[in-house]
Amino acid sequence: AIDKGTGGEGTVIMVHPGEHRWDNFLEVGQQVDVRGTAGAVLPGTLWMKKGSRGSIADLEIIKETGSAIIFEGGQWSIDACRMCCSRWAVLWCRCESEVSVKNSFLGGVEEGPGYCVNCQDHAKVSVEGCHLERSGGEYSAAVAVFHNCRVRLQGCNLQDNQSALRAVTAKDVVLEVIGNTITGDLWYDTTRPGNLIEQGNTHNGMPLQDSGGIMADTPPQLR
Repeated sequence: AIDKGTGGEGTVIMVHPGEHRWDNFLEVGQQVDVRGTAGAVLPGTLWMKKGSRGSIADLEIIKETGSAIIFEGGQWSIDACRMCCSRWAVLWCRCESEVSVKNSFLGGVEEGPGYCVNCQDHAKVSVEGCHLERSGGEYSAAVAVFHNCRVRLQGCNLQDNQSALRAVTAKDVVLEVIGNTITGDLWYDTTRPGNLIEQGNTHNGMPLQDSGGIMADTPPQLR
């Protein structure tokens, strides 16, 4: 079902069609590149520990009772994946993790997660060309930012969420919202990040007023 080999500095894992289950969390603490094939599904939580790094591509990751992926450290890139969960956050980026997500779907299963992307601590996160939907619950939003994180949301479609954006304890947060299409409520409440840049977005079919200036070094520079 799963082929493992070496490539470059780390391990390459090819995931074949079908569901590949495990109990609780699957912890990753090294460099690994995970590549899926059509029909490959991981119905569990991946926990990327400090010291890990790598990439995930062409996979479906579904977790019905928790986060799909928890990033606790390292540099990670995600491309062309479908990731869903029904509680917590689809992607939980914390500590000093650096995460780049492109061309992917992030959304809810049944009741939906609290957040599609939850960024905390000193995490650096870039979400580009993605579809974020069906975050629901009392405190939910498609993207939530906390503490000292730096986040760029660019060229994404956000719909069917309780709210698109939420900031919590965020006076030191940098959030760039660039060229997105947003439907529904924009902000969870009146709290805003300390550094907010908005450029070229539409909200419910109308252009949003631009604010701030783009900071070129915000997204993680993944190697």
